[in-house]
Amino acid sequence: MPASTDHASLLEQLFREQRKTLWALAYRLTGSHEDAEDVVQEAFVRLLRDPPCAPPEELGRWLARVGHVAAPTTRSLLFYFCCGRQVCYFLHRCQL
Repeated sequence: MPASTDHASLLEQLFREQRKTLWALAYRLTGSHEDAEDVVQEAFVRLLRDPPCAPPEELGRWLARVGHVAAPTTRSLLFYFCCGRQVCYFLHRCQL
């Protein structure tokens, strides 16, 4: 089997094993199903773009750290402060 096929199957297996756990973490951090999906996607994109020098058994922990970094970034795109309160960008209409 070619090395690229081995690499793809390893990534697919990692995704199947870690997706639910990472999604649950991301949901707790963001409070949104859609944002949690974005965090999971961002973590795996970062894994593909710049893989860590870590053994395969440590990749779940690495993905969780990336999720912690990506979650506040995702949430900050949707929330901001107005009149001293944190409000949703899509739902809030300031009356000032």
